[in-house]
Amino acid sequence: MNSSNNSADMEKWERMFAEGEKKKQEILGFTEFDSMETVSDMEQGGSILKSEVKVVTFDLDNTLWKTGAVIKHANDVLQDHLDSCGLAQPRQVKDVMKELFSVNQMRYCPELATNPEGAKIEPVMLTQLRKDSIFDVCVKDNGFTDEEAEMFSQKAFQVWTDARHAAIPAHLAESVVECLSTIRGIQTSSGLPIIIGAITNGNSDPRNVPMLRDYFDFCVNSEDVGVSKPDPKVYKAAVEEASGMPAVRDIFAQMKIYDSFEDFSNLLGPWWVHVGDDFLKDVVAAKELMMRTVWARELVLGPEDDEKSVPKSKRTLQELVRDMASQDVITMEIGSTDYLAETMKDEFADCTIDRFEHLVEVILGWHREGLSGSANGIEEKEMVTEVIQTAPALPDYFDVIMPEEGSVNPGQTPSERGKLSEKKFCMFCGTKLPMVAKFCSSCGNSQE
Repeated sequence: MNSSNNSADMEKWERMFAEGEKKKQEILGFTEFDSMETVSDMEQGGSILKSEVKVVTFDLDNTLWKTGAVIKHANDVLQDHLDSCGLAQPRQVKDVMKELFSVNQMRYCPELATNPEGAKIEPVMLTQLRKDSIFDVCVKDNGFTDEEAEMFSQKAFQVWTDARHAAIPAHLAESVVECLSTIRGIQTSSGLPIIIGAITNGNSDPRNVPMLRDYFDFCVNSEDVGVSKPDPKVYKAAVEEASGMPAVRDIFAQMKIYDSFEDFSNLLGPWWVHVGDDFLKDVVAAKELMMRTVWARELVLGPEDDEKSVPKSKRTLQELVRDMASQDVITMEIGSTDYLAETMKDEFADCTIDRFEHLVEVILGWHREGLSGSANGIEEKEMVTEVIQTAPALPDYFDVIMPEEGSVNPGQTPSERGKLSEKKFCMFCGTKLPMVAKFCSSCGNSQE
């Protein structure tokens, strides 16, 4: 590729980057330069710079417990129950679930009705789907009346969900109970306990597990919202659940449940920590709302992960994010694509833990830092900059097409290519920029 095309690609990337930065600033309500001038005011407001932890929310499946083992146990118990009732089963319930979803996707994924292009085609209404499947077996394979099938499917589903919750203690991540107990004992600066909640695409509830119920203040299931994560509506439901609780009541004092989601999200920040195993549904989605994020990977790691690597093929940034979300562990290799993958991980995940027991240390560290405040103005500026840098607008990242790996001018010297990873500061506003940037992403001034 010639140098003119290479230059055009770089300018295109810079324009897209600048547009993304502008949206970040619109979300935050100030620019990086503005924030440096108003640190004292923000600190007096007591919100974002102090960053004490007030809410911790968890994804459940494959974050707190191993989902596959739990579901298998529940399916086995349901099978035994159906056998004991003498139910003929030429079709297994799990197979009927696939059949029903394939012929009536809109019933189990309501978003398809309002957002047919953007909705991900996967079941959201999992409880209804399983009940309908048992109902279908009763009517079509056993001659039940609709009324008989309805009653039987309700009772059978209760057997399944009871078995699911009963299996959870045997399949928890290591030290989950101890971690939850410690987090429950943390108090805010007002002397109130931290709020603990669950935000899940599944249909379980930790409050139905005796050894976990005392640690959770609320649970939001995506099927109750009608969409699944990463849709922000699921997180909005969690915000509404927490907004009236003592530890955060002052933050949401002027808000009402029917106010716009933008009103709620503008009040969110590092005082809300979300923990999950899914990079897109948990880490990216929560970071878009300016929450602190912990990528908890203990239950999705496997012995084969040490041998995995990010493919070296040329990919758009959208493909890269999807690849990262589908991998249990991202093994970095030398190269621009792999550097970008590592950068993406760091951009969205404030912390990555491979052992759940390390979560307490992370949260306690953030909380103590917030309670003690910043030591000096320099640290305060760094904290503001960090907040801006870790609050990207998701659509901007998904729309960006990275210059191809082979687009680097082969005539460049190693030192010239090294400038791609070097940084400089805008001479007008001080924003940190790539060395190759021709203009500032914050103030727009030329750097040439």
